[in-house]
Amino acid sequence: MSGAVIREVPQWFIPEHAVQREARPFSSGSYGTVYRGLWRGSKVVIKCVDATSSEEKRVFLREANIWHRLRHPHVVTLFGACHVSRPCFFVCEETTNGNLADYLDKTKTADGSIVWDKLYEAAMGLQHLHQNNIVHGDLKCNQILVSGEGVAKLTDFGMSFISSGSTPAVSSGAVRWTAPECLTSEGPPTFKSDVYSFGMCVVEAVTKTIPWGLLLSDVAVIDKLNHQVFMERPAAFESDAHWTFVLSLCAFQPPRRLELSDAIDELRRFRDAEAAKRKPNPSAPTPLDCDTSVLMDTIAAAGAIETERALLLLARKCTDSHERLQMYDANGIRVLSDVVKTGGCYVARLYALESLSWAAYSDSKLTQLEYDMLRDCVRAATTRELESMVDVLLHGTDQEKEDGLVLCASLATRGDGGALIQVGVLSPLVEILRSGSVTQQLWATEALGTLASDNDANRVAIASEGGISPLVALVRAGTDQQKQWAAFALGRLASNNEANCVAIASEGGISPLVALVRAGTDQQKEEAAYALGNIASNNGANCVAIASEGGISPLVALVRAGTDEQKEEAAYALGSIASNDANRVAIAIEGGIPPLVALVRAGTDEQKEEAAYALGSLALNNDANRVAIASEGGISPLVMLVRTGTGESKRWAAYALRQLLVNADVTRLTSSRFGGISAEIAEV
Repeated sequence: MSGAVIREVPQWFIPEHAVQREARPFSSGSYGTVYRGLWRGSKVVIKCVDATSSEEKRVFLREANIWHRLRHPHVVTLFGACHVSRPCFFVCEETTNGNLADYLDKTKTADGSIVWDKLYEAAMGLQHLHQNNIVHGDLKCNQILVSGEGVAKLTDFGMSFISSGSTPAVSSGAVRWTAPECLTSEGPPTFKSDVYSFGMCVVEAVTKTIPWGLLLSDVAVIDKLNHQVFMERPAAFESDAHWTFVLSLCAFQPPRRLELSDAIDELRRFRDAEAAKRKPNPSAPTPLDCDTSVLMDTIAAAGAIETERALLLLARKCTDSHERLQMYDANGIRVLSDVVKTGGCYVARLYALESLSWAAYSDSKLTQLEYDMLRDCVRAATTRELESMVDVLLHGTDQEKEDGLVLCASLATRGDGGALIQVGVLSPLVEILRSGSVTQQLWATEALGTLASDNDANRVAIASEGGISPLVALVRAGTDQQKQWAAFALGRLASNNEANCVAIASEGGISPLVALVRAGTDQQKEEAAYALGNIASNNGANCVAIASEGGISPLVALVRAGTDEQKEEAAYALGSIASNDANRVAIAIEGGIPPLVALVRAGTDEQKEEAAYALGSLALNNDANRVAIASEGGISPLVMLVRTGTGESKRWAAYALRQLLVNADVTRLTSSRFGGISAEIAEV
């Protein structure tokens, strides 16, 4: 072996061959050259930087490390970078509306709330940097980009550094945004100098020109600042409050500058006041217990108390897919995202996040990354807040308990599950599950299912508290929504927990779950199939019981003609159930092999993975199934999955092929068409 030092590959590393960039850059400057391109099939921006010297490499690595750890809706996301290519490059999200100055110029709107809204969003991004002990150091409107959805995001951390770092030089042309103390080289940029620069961004955005205007030279600007002479009030600042705000951001003495949190509050007030000017006053208060579209209008425009109540009602309505469609039609994702990111009331932000969870997990309206970034905007609950909520569940009126359960489910969705259990939430949840009202039981079920999704310790705790029996009772005899959510909760409780799988079967849970797969609603079928797959996993007795209850035929029917989600979950369930030869034979007799092969050939990535798992299970110790899978054309898509798939899909495809190649005829067929596949699957 050589004596070379093996360095750990950074988490953010993207190899050069993994990105495709356009031939022509769309921007260039002293910072580098910027291209549009593709990474993992998605449009991205590729920022190339010449970093040849050791110092330039160090700066590049520092920026990559700083940028990659930032995850916030108002900071441009860095997907990764490459420090070993020439040139080095960053790969970040595409913001198709350009920088803030260009965006405001293009919109040419008389709606002043747009200017203050974008500045508000930029300030939120800056606050996130400061909370991570990072100074931007080079803030101008061209460092505030606007996404295709119209969301402002900070970028370009070439000047950024950890607070108390070294002093960077002031770039040419940046003096109009630079705090006076940085111009005189008294030290590195600070949080307070960022506040000053942000004040200049306010001037730039409102006037639509550079600070101090086009006629004054940079030298003249520096001279005025050295003599503590600030610019005259531009004509575009018609409001005294707006200009006073700029002066408070740009005070010559750093300690006298406005705190960024106070600036954010002021920006929100400016935005809301400008929006109110353009919205006619209703002749009567908006009723809150009303259609989802009316609730969305209330959330967008009402006061704090009305908004919180409307968000609570919306969270309740979101259990209905038809209500969610109304929410999406009313621009609900944008409105609720704004509440999560900017809403002053903590509980209101939790309710908004709960409603958005449906957009991420059920309706594919938000990506997981987008939802995670929104969730990061909402702080964890304090112990006192959690204890207060538990007290409501124990001692509140029926209506208070109902509201408390929605809050409990929202807290679990945010990720406070472990803390909820520590303060004793399980006992009242299970008691409500047994004897609460229909609505209370529904929300207790959702809360328990979400808690069970977090980790196995939570699953053990819920079972120990007696949660399985009442959930089985709801699957058997609850309302349609209760059945769906009880199946959801049982599926999560059974995930990788053998004791819970045994307990669910012992409580009689298999029969009603099979009944849901056979004749339930679409959502019930999906959740019940997932639950049966988990209950059957590595449990021979449960596999026999599911088959005895007639579960194989309706699962095959779902694989053949269900929704995409049903096909995925049913394929997983069949793979789990095929743990004994009798079940493998039964699945084949029911016609399960052709639709599973079809999924491997042309399904979604998730369907391919589960179908490969199922085919491997069916081929295990069953020569007739091996021949049937090969005759159905299953070899070719499995080989393709081994060669082009990733992660678990590749592993399960290799597993299936290993089981199939036990048959000599299948081996001869495969070797003649796919030479070398045996060696390939041996390496997986």
